[in-house]
Amino acid sequence: NLAEQELIEKNAFWTNIDLHGTRIDEFMKKIFVFTQVFNFVDVVVDMPRTLDALLSEQQRLDEGIRPYTFHILPFNAVNWERDAEGNFSWYRWRAPMNRQYNPYDLRPETEVWDYTTWTRYDWQVHRIEYVRGQPPQARLIDEGVNPLNEVPVIRFYGKQDLIETDCGNSFTKKIGKPNIAITNYLSLMTHQRVAPKPKEVLS
Repeated sequence: NLAEQELIEKNAFWTNIDLHGTRIDEFMKKIFVFTQVFNFVDVVVDMPRTLDALLSEQQRLDEGIRPYTFHILPFNAVNWERDAEGNFSWYRWRAPMNRQYNPYDLRPETEVWDYTTWTRYDWQVHRIEYVRGQPPQARLIDEGVNPLNEVPVIRFYGKQDLIETDCGNSFTKKIGKPNIAITNYLSLMTHQRVAPKPKEVLS
C-alpha cells in the first residue's frame, strides 16, 4: 500500500541519499569536513526529471522517483538573497560542463558553465560559453516551475559568524599561514637536498 511504499522510499533515501550509494551519515560527515575548510557548504534537495509529467503520488512511488541531494562548494555558489527570516528568496550556482575525454588532447579554448537559478516559483538553467578574446555567450537551455514554493537549498556552517552570517568561519583559518610556511620551508629543504652540487673550479 501507499504507506509501505513511503517507508521503503524513506529507507532508500537514508541509505542512498545522493543516488550514488552514499549513506546519509557518510554524506553528512563529508559536509562536516567541508564546513571546517570552506566556512560553509550548501546542500540542494532535488528530484530527477521525467520525460512525462507525473499524474499522481502513487505513480511517482511506483516508478521509484524520489528526492536526492548534492552539495555546492562556496566557489560555485554565485549569488543569493535571503528574506527577513533567513530563508533563501533565490539562489544561483554554477557547474562546469567542459569534458575532456582524451587526456592527451589540448585543452579547448571554449569554457562552458551552466548557471542554475532557483526562486520560490520557478527555476532556470543558462549555459554560458567563454571564448578567449570574445564576450561571453549566454542562452537559456532549461526551465520549469518550482512546486515547493521554497528554494530547496540548505546552508551548513562550521561556525556561523556573528557579523557575516552568510559566510561563517573556517576552523582551519588560524593554522593556514603556519601550514603554508611549513610547506614552503620543507619544499626549500627538499630542493636543497636534491639540487646538484656546484662543480669545483680548479685554480
